[in-house]
Amino acid sequence: MSEVSPGEVKAAMERYPGIPATLAVAKYKLDQYMESSPVEELKPGMGWGGVHLETVGKLIQKLVNALYEQGKKGITITIEAEDFPDSWDHLWIEVKEVGPGSPRTGFAGRPCCACKEIITGDDSKASAVMLQKKAKWDYPTWGNVVDGTGKAIALVCGKCHEQNHQPEYALKLNGDDWTDLKNIELVPLSELEDVE
Repeated sequence: MSEVSPGEVKAAMERYPGIPATLAVAKYKLDQYMESSPVEELKPGMGWGGVHLETVGKLIQKLVNALYEQGKKGITITIEAEDFPDSWDHLWIEVKEVGPGSPRTGFAGRPCCACKEIITGDDSKASAVMLQKKAKWDYPTWGNVVDGTGKAIALVCGKCHEQNHQPEYALKLNGDDWTDLKNIELVPLSELEDVE
């Protein structure tokens, strides 16, 4: 295990009161990894064990973000606990089913926000990325009932997606016509505020 700071020990003891400090810290570090690690391609059988009750919502939100980013129609998730209710600290979350979604040909003709190449109509792995950056424009944006709307969106071509290239730009539409590249602007992420 990596070195543990006093702040992490304090946070671990607050999250897991009444258990030995070393166990609390180990569980806390596991939570931090789970909360920060990216969700790979959604597939049945993906699972997370030892999930603490407080982190269930964050994990579900990550899975929902992955659903949108990967263009899936839906996912079925199970949450299980052995010896319920004594095992709140040991919930198991598993992806049971993944809806295939539809081909992402709707991105055709638009620029990739990582490499700037134009996305082709047969690029089924192109994806939209919901950015944690505040948009200064009306469209396109995303959001939800909890956070509100107004977050920026990026498109990433299949090649950049497979090579895990991160977007450097957000997509902004000036006017109403997506088909005219003159109306599409790539805004550097460095110019946008982070969403807290």
